[in-house]
Amino acid sequence: MPCIAAITALSAIALVAVAAPANAAAERPLVYVIVLDGLEGEKIEQGKAPFISSLLAGEDANATYFPRSSSVLPAETNPNHTAMTSGAYPESSGIAANAFAIYAPLESEDDCIETGPLDLTSLPTETSGESSSCPDAELVFEAIRQQGNPDELVSAGIFGKPKLGRIFAGEKFRPGQRDLDYIWAPCSDGADDDEYCGEVPTNPISGYAMDDKTVMDQVVAATEGGVAVDGEMRQPDLTFVNLHQIDSAGHASGTGSLYDSAIAQADDEIERLVGTLRARGDWGRTVMILVSDHGMDATPSRLTLTEVLTDAGIAETEFLAVDNGSADFIYLADRASPERFELLRRMRAAILAEPQVTEVLYREPNPLDAGKTYTVDRMHPGWNSAGERTGDLFVISNPGVTFSEPSSSSNPLPGNHGAPQTADNFLAVTGGSELVGQGTSTGAGRLENPINVDLAPTVMGLFGLFAPEDSAGRFLANAFDRKALRGVARPARPAFVAAGKRLRVTPAGGRYDIQATRRGHWRYLRKDSPRSSIKLSALRGSCRARARVRSAADIPGRWTKVQPPGC
Repeated sequence: MPCIAAITALSAIALVAVAAPANAAAERPLVYVIVLDGLEGEKIEQGKAPFISSLLAGEDANATYFPRSSSVLPAETNPNHTAMTSGAYPESSGIAANAFAIYAPLESEDDCIETGPLDLTSLPTETSGESSSCPDAELVFEAIRQQGNPDELVSAGIFGKPKLGRIFAGEKFRPGQRDLDYIWAPCSDGADDDEYCGEVPTNPISGYAMDDKTVMDQVVAATEGGVAVDGEMRQPDLTFVNLHQIDSAGHASGTGSLYDSAIAQADDEIERLVGTLRARGDWGRTVMILVSDHGMDATPSRLTLTEVLTDAGIAETEFLAVDNGSADFIYLADRASPERFELLRRMRAAILAEPQVTEVLYREPNPLDAGKTYTVDRMHPGWNSAGERTGDLFVISNPGVTFSEPSSSSNPLPGNHGAPQTADNFLAVTGGSELVGQGTSTGAGRLENPINVDLAPTVMGLFGLFAPEDSAGRFLANAFDRKALRGVARPARPAFVAAGKRLRVTPAGGRYDIQATRRGHWRYLRKDSPRSSIKLSALRGSCRARARVRSAADIPGRWTKVQPPGC
């Protein structure tokens, strides 16, 4: 009992301070996540990127290739980049697709700032979601800060597409300071953009960076010269890059020769970066994750569901169709009406009658049409794409077909993506670091079939940190040498804080082992548990407790002990 009393007396005091980085002598890796936007996974196997192929073959590199990786659905840029940086699926990330709708008035056509109350009885407001107000999930950049950033990591985001700059330019951790230490994206430097914009050569049609060389110039500059952080130039520890040119070529011409040429150009830029890292002597501690957000499909045929539904006698005032390439969302004008189930049944039947449609899925069970049978969650439980911002109908086209809403001229692009046939992405972990294993990861296990949500916990685990709080992904353990990871990616020691009748371990948000002594032996009170506190009464008969943190890579840190005064 005297031990408990002593702890209670210090209820507002940290009993053990947060320790310095667990292994200060060992260097953390340099981590690059490079998104080859729109790259169809099989193109690498066809030899379209010879330098990347050489990395996979182990030429002056280690590499693990995941041939069975996939995008989240819809297979589009915004939900997949958000999945990579948060570990959250579209149902919870806040970014349901490249375009979606919210049942409230919004401040602009690109954001998610509601200017009025939620109203399920009126047509929702369509948004591009291209705003830092739209992600609901915690991103890795925010999570690093939220967890105290014990190693003072520097993060950089360098994006070929302006919209990614807008999505990831958030200040959620601390107002007035971006979660990313450095951000670069081509944009107009006008009233609608921010100070990270500058005079960047852009494509006058798309507004994207002129080419992947323009983007890689910035990556190389950040690598060689560092980025400004608190008045000091620092080399980023984490650099997240979007190379956009493959996607642009695919939209412009489908998956033919222009698309292949763009893949070759991106391959050249990857080689340039690797050459820079080798020349600097940094390749030996580099982990480079090469990934595509989605694939691409040549889409010569178009289908307009607005016309399909109105031809079936359903008034256009009853719904909103939101085009997402080869996926389409249909939102009801009255999502709360008891008559909605019959209306949705009629809509689904009309759309299914179109031979260019593969599937029509319900967001919620329809008691008038087999209940849960045709829902997204029942038909495709791994998608996790049936959130509040998803359409009431989730429609998938056949290969070669794209949706065009609200008219046949709305989507003239020869190449599109969004449907499962474009979820075949590319994923490989490479680098000169001894952390990276060599081989091809195949088999029936979950980690042999990674999804883009797995990147966020992987990045955090490489730095000895927890996964972001909304992450549903898993650390890509198949790609790494666990023994080597233990040497450089141990989490920092936690701190004990007594608060009221509980003893808490900070930082919160991870997984913990907590022990106390019983008859001179350590006994587990928590083992690999998300619960970061124990009741003081659980320490009865014990004068000592200790805790350790487990990182997203499931690497345990060193124990931190506490012996309360008076014991």
